[in-house]
Amino acid sequence: MNKKVILFFGVMLLVSGCAGLADYDVDLPGNYSIIRTSGHEITIAHKTDIGWGQP
Repeated sequence: MNKKVILFFGVMLLVSGCAGLADYDVDLPGNYSIIRTSGHEITIAHKTDIGWGQP
């Protein structure tokens, strides 16, 4: 019984996907970057020493 439950949840995890696996950032000229933080949010922001500035 326990193996079936573990298998079920494992299959559900594979089918649903994992959030954050498709996030990325691409460097652009002039210290700017394209940043994808979710499936529906992509911004262009200035790159600083500690991260990114305002979009």
